[in-house]
Formats: sequence, structure tokens, C-alpha cells
Amino acid sequence: MRSNDTERERYAARKRELAQQTWQRVQDYADAKTEVIRTIVDEPRQADDGDQLPTL
Repeated sequence: MRSNDTERERYAARKRELAQQTWQRVQDYADAKTEVIRTIVDEPRQADDGDQLPTL
């Protein structure tokens, strides 16, 4: 994320959104960030998979 401005802002926006909530446990906050992190990490892989030609 450090090298991609769009991903970094997307993550920061989610963190700001989550920071507005009250959390009973810090781990709940960390878990809530997991979805956006997984999406950011998985997107390049999905794009790469789409570029491959089908095997015969």
C-alpha cells in the first residue's frame, strides 16, 4: 500500500470510518479492517489471473 496512493487512501478512509465507532476490544477494530486489507491484497492477483490464457 505504501507505493499505491489509491490503495493507501482507501485503507485510510476505512480506518477513519471505523475510528468513529466505539469498540469494546481493540481486536474487534483490527478484525473490522480485515475486509479492506484482503480486498486490496487480492485485487492484483485477480487481475493477473484474468490475463492468463486458458490451457488446452
